[in-house]
Amino acid sequence: MANDLLQGDLDRAQTTIARFTVNTIIGFGGMADVAADLGTPPHSEDFGQTAATHGVGSGPYLMLPFLGPSNVRDALGRVVDTFLDPLDYALDGGDSIARASVEGLDQRARFLDVSEALEKRQSTTTRRSAASSPKTEPMKSATASRNRLSIYTAKALPNNP
Repeated sequence: MANDLLQGDLDRAQTTIARFTVNTIIGFGGMADVAADLGTPPHSEDFGQTAATHGVGSGPYLMLPFLGPSNVRDALGRVVDTFLDPLDYALDGGDSIARASVEGLDQRARFLDVSEALEKRQSTTTRRSAASSPKTEPMKSATASRNRLSIYTAKALPNNP
């Protein structure tokens, strides 16, 4: 909800409050997503999106270990979201670490297809470049370079008897 408000999207903030209220009261304290069944689908906003609405550029593409693909703005947004998450303050240290671990595993599972596609593309590109590279022996190449150098040198130097 905070990101909805920071982006100036009051309609989405109102929807988030309504979803929270319905799921808390009717959905057994948020254990069930009753609001989605009633026609109010969930949405997700993060601080990276909030920064984008205020004109912050995305920055270079990153492949973060354990977290998957991102860019600088969204990676920093993820850090800000972590510090602003009220549930982390309500949980004790062990529970907070357990929650972060489970969320990390869930996010990593979502990016497995992307990681596999990147690895497949990289191996295909490597095989193509290896197949198309010229196969020359080092000695022949060095001899050809030396011959070209001697031709250029002979043209540049005046004839001395």
